[in-house]
Amino acid sequence: DEHFVVYPNPTENNISLEFKNTLSSRFAVSLVNTQGQTLHQQNALSSETSSLDMQDVPAGVYWLQVVSEKEKWVRKIVKF
Repeated sequence: DEHFVVYPNPTENNISLEFKNTLSSRFAVSLVNTQGQTLHQQNALSSETSSLDMQDVPAGVYWLQVVSEKEKWVRKIVKF
């Protein structure tokens, strides 16, 4: 059951988030490195496609955390 889609993944610069089938309308979106450090945080609305600028982030593997009052999801993001 996909609650949101992240694309493109892997990415070179930016990623987009498109929400689907969610119970919530507002989300906190965080980009976390493999050491657990939060590199970027922003708010998102389920009614919109949100984008996250990864241009200044070094190549590597990251975790995208999406949290609402009722739900939490994590996706692996690869930047090349």
